[in-house]
Amino acid sequence: MTYSSAVYASPEQSAGRRPAQQVPAHAEGAGLLVGAGAGKHVLEIGSGWGGFCAVRRRRAGLPGHLDTISKGQHDLATERVRAAGLEHLVDIQLRDYREISGTYDAIVSIEMLEAVGAEYFETFLRGCDRALVPAGR
Repeated sequence: MTYSSAVYASPEQSAGRRPAQQVPAHAEGAGLLVGAGAGKHVLEIGSGWGGFCAVRRRRAGLPGHLDTISKGQHDLATERVRAAGLEHLVDIQLRDYREISGTYDAIVSIEMLEAVGAEYFETFLRGCDRALVPAGR
């Protein structure tokens, strides 16, 4: 299980290969690749089943937090992180984005806007802004 939005490396790429492109593309966009992301404290809002979180930690060994309001996503993300032996790096919380606490070097939230809804975009973005360190991504 992964995000449903497509990220293609090229127009010729088949739909069957797109999930492999998603995590690196999102990590690159947030400046979180190995080396460039070293030492970054990351918050992922909306777990996306733990795919981004687990893959990023496995590749870079970087700590972070994952918040979701979905019990099913929380449980599967916890299982994926545990299976990867990364539970010491990842804090998974069953928490609403309006309850974000702490500060982060980067915030990743993939496909959350449709769940947030247009009427709460400002609330969501203000919460992210409060949690992001100056010059964060």
